[in-house]
Amino acid sequence: MGRLDGKVAIITGGTSGIGLETVKVFVEEGAKVMFCGRGQQVGEQIAESLGANCAFTMCDVNDEQQIKHVIDTTVDKWGQLDILFNNAGGMLGPFTVDQIKKEHLDSNFSLNFNSMVLATKHALPHLTKQPTSSIINNSSIAAKKAGFGAPLYSACKGAMDAFSRVAAMQLAPKGVRVNCVSPGATATPIFWSGSPGSARGATLTAVENAKKQKKVEANIVNNCTPLRVGRAGTGVDIARAVCFLASDESVWITGQDWTIDGGMTIFDAPNKGWMATQSQLIQFP
Repeated sequence: MGRLDGKVAIITGGTSGIGLETVKVFVEEGAKVMFCGRGQQVGEQIAESLGANCAFTMCDVNDEQQIKHVIDTTVDKWGQLDILFNNAGGMLGPFTVDQIKKEHLDSNFSLNFNSMVLATKHALPHLTKQPTSSIINNSSIAAKKAGFGAPLYSACKGAMDAFSRVAAMQLAPKGVRVNCVSPGATATPIFWSGSPGSARGATLTAVENAKKQKKVEANIVNNCTPLRVGRAGTGVDIARAVCFLASDESVWITGQDWTIDGGMTIFDAPNKGWMATQSQLIQFP
């Protein structure tokens, strides 16, 4: 038996990275999964490879009607909705506060915050029909500390955290749990804008993506995470945590934010933990 047997899930931004790995884990654990993204061809290929319990709907999460269409299509196909993983997002820039314009505010919040709020709103009428259901929002360590993301990306994820806490409080009486996961440096195409639905991603071959993936993984292992386990963090690490929060095993968990970063954010000497040597650490008697 799978941990998600009998459940129906929606995953936004599911054609690459954390979203794609979560689609795979959910299907393996018995869920019926609808995922969306901007890359139609790759989305349909993924769905076909994963079998009858997986389906793809093309969607730009900047468009509320397209978000609603994904939810309506899912319920029409499988008759219910138990899980929503708001995963779609990305770092759009600019990377310094003095460069920010009004259009940057609009584009960053539309992608990283508004899409999550609107998907939640449209999913709730279906989620509340279940005895217990789960919303998981993909936040970031950039919401917790400076230095891990562009200013507007960090702000959007911080807003997501605050929204999720209030949503968890308001929806608890209806049996809907709301939690966040906050990845650290995780080796996914977000680092090189390689999502198949992006303009740059559409131009990259599988060989080019594989080379960039290896480069990012090496950088994480050597320069980012202080946890030495012989590999970088990947989308699978996040997907497994999301699966637990989606399952009834976590029915007593709501309003929480899980940092999944290989220890990146627990050190402050000298600001980046992996840079600290023993002599640089503060010594206490």
